Amino acid sequence: MNGQTQDVRGVVERLEKVEGRSRALARENRRLKVVGAAVLVLVAAILLVGAVTPSPRVLEAEQFLVVDDKGKRHAELSVFKGTARLAFYDGKGRYTTGLAMLEGGASLVFLDEQGKHRATFGYANGRPILGLLDGKATRVLLVVTEGEAGLALFDKNAKQRAVLTASELGTRQGSVALKFAGHDEKDRLLLAEAGLETFGDNERRCVSLGSVKGESKLELYDRKGKRRVLLNVLPGMAGLGLFDYRQRPRLGLSVLPGGSPVVELMDRKGQTIWQAPPADEAPEEEEAGE
Repeated sequence: MNGQTQDVRGVVERLEKVEGRSRALARENRRLKVVGAAVLVLVAAILLVGAVTPSPRVLEAEQFLVVDDKGKRHAELSVFKGTARLAFYDGKGRYTTGLAMLEGGASLVFLDEQGKHRATFGYANGRPILGLLDGKATRVLLVVTEGEAGLALFDKNAKQRAVLTASELGTRQGSVALKFAGHDEKDRLLLAEAGLETFGDNERRCVSLGSVKGESKLELYDRKGKRRVLLNVLPGMAGLGLFDYRQRPRLGLSVLPGGSPVVELMDRKGQTIWQAPPADEAPEEEEAGE
């Protein structure tokens, strides 16, 4: 019986606490209503004062300045070449921050003490953009588009040298890729989920290393981008292939799943003209336990 009485008391105490919180919330709600009503009355009073003051109901100008008691400019709202902008100035009258409304977006810029452009945050054509500058050129650019995000790094001459992208669209290389470029902005190296590729001065592939669907492979290309060497590893076997300038297989070296090696020579049509051991011989099998 004592246990039941304690349970009942516990329930009563919790109900009393809930009721107390409800009363407190009700008081707070009434207080907010009073404050809200006061704000509405204040706004109405301001509007009424403005209505009886002999001043124009609409104030139009191409430029508005905010100055201190000494006449020093601290902010400016203006229209420049058809673009509305809001500018802020520091205590020495230097332009430091600006907000501009552009066609299809907006841009927020930051300048240093020397007046050099150092950062930009904007939104244009459905894409948010963040840019970091060294005072002369963009060095870092972050862009987000529908289904894709990218980070680009630039050298002092504003040439793009590295790009990191993450995409939901999916490519042969995968959804995440890192690309490096030379001083001429031509691709030199591509690192993706599926592998790595290098490129020459003519932007043709030189080396490809990767793994796709259980196959690991290394490919070497000539200056014309033609594959000449293929080294691959499949489940249970490995192979080496040599190709001519037309990418036709001419020599193959394989180790079969049973462990026996095979060497093949092919003609221009890819037909085997010599093989060791001969194709009619049974492949050598590994002994049990090896």
